[in-house]
Amino acid sequence: MKKVVLAFVLAFSAFAISACVHIAYGPSDNIADAQYVQSVQAVLDSKETITFMDKAYMLANTAKPGPAQTWGVFGTIVVTDNTLYFLFWNRNANAFDVLRKLPLTDMANIDHISSAWGPGDYIAIEDKDHRFDLYSCYTIPVTANVVEKNRELLDSLNAVKNTK
Repeated sequence: MKKVVLAFVLAFSAFAISACVHIAYGPSDNIADAQYVQSVQAVLDSKETITFMDKAYMLANTAKPGPAQTWGVFGTIVVTDNTLYFLFWNRNANAFDVLRKLPLTDMANIDHISSAWGPGDYIAIEDKDHRFDLYSCYTIPVTANVVEKNRELLDSLNAVKNTK
């Protein structure tokens, strides 16, 4: 029985590691690429202007009453003049799916969290319904500029939110 469990754990670990290596954030690996930007703009509301965009990781529903329902996903975070989007690249459809769309006016709190785990730096956003999501800009390999990118994300959110 122990061998079966160990084999399962090893197989799952190998699968998880290979999945991390083959993450597809969008139509290309470069967020400045014209096709990447066009694919993002295709799912935004037509009158919105992008103020920040980067590859990111999201932990959704990180704190709420009841059983934990947290899940994490790699994707693209986009801040416009009205909305925060978290997009997931759908390889089959060759387009982005919107996983999270949060109007800036619905944000109750925005906070910067530093941690010793993972990339160790997150932006926590609480919406008016007391749902908490964590976001972190992400690069492979993880580098020190994650903190700088998260600070840029936080500054962008605060700047746009303060104009509303």
